[in-house]
Amino acid sequence: MGKKKPAYKTKYYYYMCEKEVRAVQLAAVLSEDNALKGKVEVWDDADIIEIATQEKRTIDVERLELFDGETDGEFVRSRNINSIYSIRVDEMDETEMIRIFKQIVEVHPGFVCSDTDDFQPFLIS
Repeated sequence: MGKKKPAYKTKYYYYMCEKEVRAVQLAAVLSEDNALKGKVEVWDDADIIEIATQEKRTIDVERLELFDGETDGEFVRSRNINSIYSIRVDEMDETEMIRIFKQIVEVHPGFVCSDTDDFQPFLIS
């Protein structure tokens, strides 16, 4: 009998930034990271980044419209957020995603928070 690959959970986060920032600008930050050479693909027109990780997994980063719901909209307005990206990551790659976004936040200040009703916990702030 063949070995079954373990099933890993997909996790969802948001990267939020006060300035207007495009996927190509975020990806440019990663161009100096030797561990990511040849692993970052950008679709500029769609504002999407795909970062290859181990075993054919990816970290997917996609631009979203600003939230305008009562609670979500207030959260965004109160922090002067002008760019929001969703982050989809396999739980096995969460540490790598955090490492990558710490680099991005150094150049494009913002934060990474959970895709939950109250955006908690913050992973990077």
